[in-house]
Amino acid sequence: MISFAAITPHPPLLIPNIGKDKMEKLAVTKKAFLDLEEKIKKAKLDSLLIISSSAEMHSATYGIILSEKYKTDFKEFGDFTTKIELFPDVELIEKIRHTALDNNLPFNLSHNENLDYNFSVPLFYLLQDKKIKVIPFVRTYQGAKEHYELGRLIKKILAESNKKIGIIVSGNLSHRSNEKSPLGFSKNGKTFNDKFIELLETKNNAGLLSFPEKIVEEANESILLGTAMLMGIIDKINYKPQIFSFEAPLGIGYLVCNFKLI
Repeated sequence: MISFAAITPHPPLLIPNIGKDKMEKLAVTKKAFLDLEEKIKKAKLDSLLIISSSAEMHSATYGIILSEKYKTDFKEFGDFTTKIELFPDVELIEKIRHTALDNNLPFNLSHNENLDYNFSVPLFYLLQDKKIKVIPFVRTYQGAKEHYELGRLIKKILAESNKKIGIIVSGNLSHRSNEKSPLGFSKNGKTFNDKFIELLETKNNAGLLSFPEKIVEEANESILLGTAMLMGIIDKINYKPQIFSFEAPLGIGYLVCNFKLI
């Protein structure tokens, strides 16, 4: 059964050994992560499906990273010591794989013990309970509607399971949110952020699936496609969006949103 759903960012600066004295700039986001972790504790999850882009990502092939065990990996940021160890839900991974292939969707399993920061940052904060098994799902560059339809297929597997399952979308809003962005400010970056949050709050899935292409491209975001997949998974489930936080102190939009399932 589906017991939890949320959207989180993945800024490496939230990891203490990386952010150090800069972590205070992300205090609002860190507090929201801690609040979300309390929600996960109360949900008593058995497994967590986490959807993100990844170094393992293919342009048109969906995938799941599979390993006997997973470790977080922040080596590219100079942190060789922050590590947590997690384990896969092999049963659900196989069911998702078979569903994708049975519906003629491009899909592959990649084998890698180390999860990159797109997965590792949220997992560092949210999976204090290491008994919760993980399904690291790698999205593609296909369109929002394709991700939504895949979500609807996966929903059946999760809804029929006797396990308590959570879903997290890991991604950032516009990387051009304001003048502090290393990529420079784009008016469409702010437009994307404002519209994306509005569409979430009003539960306007049609709007999410038809977001103007020019705005999305100029925003340089990494959240829309994973969110479309999530919306497919919780399709026809009654929920209440709860924005825990939004900030862009470094020019990149960081959103933490809980979906209270009713």
